Amino acid sequence: MSKQIEVALAMIKAGMTVSLGGGSHVASLADAMRAANFAGTVISPSELTRAYCRQIGLQVSDELQTADLAFDGCDGIDAEFNLLKSNGGIFVDERAYAEHASQYVIMAPLAKYGETFNADVPLTVAVKPKQAAAVLASIEGQGLGAELRVAVNYMGYVRTNHGDLLIDVHSSDWRNIAGVDKQLRALTGVVDTSYLRAAADVLIAEEEDGQVQILRKGAQHD
Repeated sequence: MSKQIEVALAMIKAGMTVSLGGGSHVASLADAMRAANFAGTVISPSELTRAYCRQIGLQVSDELQTADLAFDGCDGIDAEFNLLKSNGGIFVDERAYAEHASQYVIMAPLAKYGETFNADVPLTVAVKPKQAAAVLASIEGQGLGAELRVAVNYMGYVRTNHGDLLIDVHSSDWRNIAGVDKQLRALTGVVDTSYLRAAADVLIAEEEDGQVQILRKGAQHD
């Protein structure tokens, strides 16, 4: 078990409702919870995580409810604890589960934390299919790069659980991501974006040597 998972597991107490997001770090935490005979309920915005947790014997609820703790990964976290949750494509549901958690804890490599977001990571927009072409044109008109996300396992575009398309938006830097996000949200047909403003409460950051740093929103960090 990694130090990162050890720290996360130590936060979990019997009887809690724990929200688990998606990805390998979360799967490792689920394994650790099962090995520790976790007596509580797991919820998740990810249908894959729910299925895996059931498979290994954890008690799972399909209902969105208040969670004592929520654990998730991210594609980027900045100094204000804003998040980019782009690659998984389930950020609409991840936002809802984060908002229902007393504490939203991010597990990620320390390299994903910085003053601003890495420009290699897109800001992703969920959009209604009928408005997708107009939204693409509007984004490109703002001088940003944009493309509909293409599926890798079938000849078509990626669709969310809610039937929306995903547009990946690119910029040379994300220092004004809050402003870009506000403009995108104003476009007709946009459902949500992968920018979660000041969403994280705690970051369990894994260093290259496996050691961890625990960073908290509002605290001063080196």
